[in-house]
Amino acid sequence: MKYLSSLPESETKAILGLVDLFISTWHSKNAEQFATVFTDDAEFTDIVNQIARGKNEIIDQHRFPFSTVNKQAVFIISDLYMRAIADNLIMVTGSWVLEKATTPKGDSVPDRNGILQIICRKENDVWKISLVHNTDISKVYQGMVDTSLRFYSSK
Repeated sequence: MKYLSSLPESETKAILGLVDLFISTWHSKNAEQFATVFTDDAEFTDIVNQIARGKNEIIDQHRFPFSTVNKQAVFIISDLYMRAIADNLIMVTGSWVLEKATTPKGDSVPDRNGILQIICRKENDVWKISLVHNTDISKVYQGMVDTSLRFYSSK
């Protein structure tokens, strides 16, 4: 995986390991296992702007795609950029490609690509993912997911 890092070598290696774990648990297609890379209070904004707050919502958010549209999909992250935000916070930005995704009916869709921004937080000397913003920069198939948002109205 190509990367650019302004971090010390030990932290660069730790964050690369965390990103590798993120990818491998994603490929397990097991939402509970995937959630192990996140802090308890993590947030995950997916490609249709649905926001999952906490591990349980992240699990719920990923059950459907792991069992249907991404069941056979391959997720590749490349071109990582890592920089410290504070002593216990690191921002990671990377490009991604999703291959072999399908519609809910099982029809193939073209490969998709996007940008992933991850905030990693160190807790008890262990790096975990605290925040993810996932942006699809390819044309998103419109019938793929319910895009109801989890926002509260201020009115």
